[in-house]
Amino acid sequence: MKFQHLLPLEGQVKSETLQYVIQIITYLASQQTGTFNSVFYDMKTTESYNNLLGLLLQSPQLNHIVKIPANTTFAKTTFCRQSSLMVIHIGNSEDLNWHDNFMSIMRTWNSRIRILLLVDETQWALALIVRFSLYNTNKFSKIVILNMTSKTIHRTEFDGSVKVISHVEPSEVFVDPKRDLKGKRFYYNLLSLSQRAAIVDEELIGPDVRWVKETARFLNATPRLASNPCPTERNSLTFCYQSAFLGQSDIVIGLDRLSRHAVRPHFDRQLYCITPMWSAVLVPNGRQLNLAELFSKPFTWEAWTCLLVVLLAMECLKLLLRGLFENDPILLAICGIEKYNLHRASWFEKLMFFSLIVIFFLMTTGYEAKIIALMTERPSTQIIRTINELIKSGLKVKADLRSFLRVVNSTTIGPLIVNASSSEQMDGVNAYFTGYDAAKLTETLYINYDQEQNRKRYVLLPEPVNMSIVFYTLQFRTKFFEILYWTQRIFFESGLTARWAEEVLKQYRHEYSPKDVLDPSEAAILRFKDITPAWVALAIGLVLCGIVLGLEILSAQKRFPVKILLVRVMAAIRVSCRFKFRKY
Repeated sequence: MKFQHLLPLEGQVKSETLQYVIQIITYLASQQTGTFNSVFYDMKTTESYNNLLGLLLQSPQLNHIVKIPANTTFAKTTFCRQSSLMVIHIGNSEDLNWHDNFMSIMRTWNSRIRILLLVDETQWALALIVRFSLYNTNKFSKIVILNMTSKTIHRTEFDGSVKVISHVEPSEVFVDPKRDLKGKRFYYNLLSLSQRAAIVDEELIGPDVRWVKETARFLNATPRLASNPCPTERNSLTFCYQSAFLGQSDIVIGLDRLSRHAVRPHFDRQLYCITPMWSAVLVPNGRQLNLAELFSKPFTWEAWTCLLVVLLAMECLKLLLRGLFENDPILLAICGIEKYNLHRASWFEKLMFFSLIVIFFLMTTGYEAKIIALMTERPSTQIIRTINELIKSGLKVKADLRSFLRVVNSTTIGPLIVNASSSEQMDGVNAYFTGYDAAKLTETLYINYDQEQNRKRYVLLPEPVNMSIVFYTLQFRTKFFEILYWTQRIFFESGLTARWAEEVLKQYRHEYSPKDVLDPSEAAILRFKDITPAWVALAIGLVLCGIVLGLEILSAQKRFPVKILLVRVMAAIRVSCRFKFRKY
């Protein structure tokens, strides 16, 4: 674009005004990271840019910024929608048809753009009309009027009033009016409760609620929960809630997390959540381990096989090389019983048995620690661990299709879905499909804890299902988008969001647990019935010791070796079995 016809204007426009506007633009460009786009809009229909805007466009001091000229014939594009500054010259426009076209073009830009109106003294009434339309119709909040004659600044405050300031430094022209709202009410709303926004003890709590309240406190505002005038049976995407309620009221944000199949570039009423939303499946927990499984649980079958092979190899070596070993490998390594003083044994026996003693000392120490831990909290044999195992099991998955209608189209668990109410009690037989937050909450509640078996009735499968990107609905062309976007990430990165979510779980447990129910945190304390495996092991050991002692006594009285007694006992048992078989 050529501006040779603007050269005579240099004498008509005050150099002080020109330099002052250049200083404002230069300062804003220096404070922004990334590309600084500046739009220069002339409202005149004829002889466009035959004014201060033309001098700004051809000023060499602004060659480092992107300059976008625009007028009443400007075509709507998404290229400059996120511009940083718009400089509008009112001029001497007396066109009565400018309003509709101008307002339509202004809706192209984001409502958070800074607007600098350049006004002559003769067109002050028109400037006030333009400012009023920008603030009330298109919801622009950062509007500053510069009187080019007196060089005074008329700044629009948060409540729509105008503050007149003289001799303002370029760094103080655009001041965020939201930083101090002076106790103004900050409205928010939600339709459905969840772990992120729940009611406990008649108080609304949750990470999303805390986020909004702390943001309002940061802005020196008063957070208020707005009542919903729409019918409660309608979902959050109805016309009433989206248009009549959020569109025409003072509600800043709706805390219901919504998802959309397609994202439109001009849809600026959505603030995306940092974390996606997904669903999960709760499956019945398996049975508790029996005594045999409990005693074998500390080691894997590979470890048991290795130990057994070592002991059998030592026993075979003792039988093959008679006289080489004086001690029994099993009695010495496991029980610590010496038949012969190991210090007086041969060097080969010392070499073999010292290494064996060290290995089994470490193994028995680890086994004792794990068996005590398993007795404290006996695990369950969870049969289903993945979605594929759930499909193979043939279990039905109950889901409230009013909230999860699309799950029936799932290629994985869709054929297993059975419709059920969300208020239905879990029967302990079928699996249940619900949102991840609700599933996580249900898993930790007391109603899901079996006091007799000391375990959870339902467990959460770790695989997410139907993951989707969700967002919060904001007020139409809201002024609070940037501050909500910033505080949301600050709280998430600092770990406060996760901490608030844990606080909700704790308060839920305290609120909805019966008074006579044992706290799961106290389940780690050993009770008498928890040490049943220890009593069983002691009883087995005592019985075996008694049998061996009895055989030794009989052997000493009748002067028969123990081996002969064992052979005679086995022979008597065999004869008895044959006699009974012939009788029948």
